Amino acid sequence: MSARLTVVLDDEDLYRRLKVKAAVDGVPMKDLVEAGLRHLLGEPAKVKPEPKQFDWERYEALIEQFRKEDQELGDEASYPTDLSDVKHHLYGYPKAAERRTLHVAEDREEYDSH
Repeated sequence: MSARLTVVLDDEDLYRRLKVKAAVDGVPMKDLVEAGLRHLLGEPAKVKPEPKQFDWERYEALIEQFRKEDQELGDEASYPTDLSDVKHHLYGYPKAAERRTLHVAEDREEYDSH
């Protein structure tokens, strides 16, 4: 369960130092505030597990496996190569380059510069 608390710090310098400390440590300010409250209440500090390291060998093995499966399925030419236009590929919308920019509901008028 998580609870919300709004803290208003009147000391702007304290806020800036907290923000800098969080940035240097690479943690959210929330974690530092929680650690301070635990210390104040006499509770032991919460130990966070070490972050998992990305397994590049496993990643490369999965990519190779996917390539082999694609070759087994064949007809690679039918796969989209440009996935930058998600709406087109997922929902069949016209490609972004083919869409009209803006439709204006007004008739064009001649510009009189006099």
